[in-house]
Amino acid sequence: MLREGENMLMNDKDPLMNFDLGNKTTNKPSNKPADTSVDKQQDEEPEMKMTYSAIVAGADGKKIVRVLFERTVDGQLHTAEGVLPEAKIVKQNGYEEKEVAAMEFYLSQNSEDIMKKAKVISNPLHWF
Repeated sequence: MLREGENMLMNDKDPLMNFDLGNKTTNKPSNKPADTSVDKQQDEEPEMKMTYSAIVAGADGKKIVRVLFERTVDGQLHTAEGVLPEAKIVKQNGYEEKEVAAMEFYLSQNSEDIMKKAKVISNPLHWF
């Protein structure tokens, strides 16, 4: 849950965001220390950020949460917008099919938790 002073942007300390877009997906946080060598940083995947909206009404009037994945690769912004509770990526730019599939799997596995967090930020009493 978001606490006072926190924002909607999730980071690498959030166990929800520790997932791999390759063949495996995990919600377990990594205990490995960060390797800060220059050579390693050039070979690593770019950091991906995920943000989500408050609960809003979709086109059909049902409650939805919009989820945005972003990363910058070689100066180009890659984005993917997903929708919960359907756990579908509805728009994307710059991601491969397997990455979109991994994001959809991530959304399906974490839908309940993301929806709970979106519910908290939907309530104006939690804003201040």
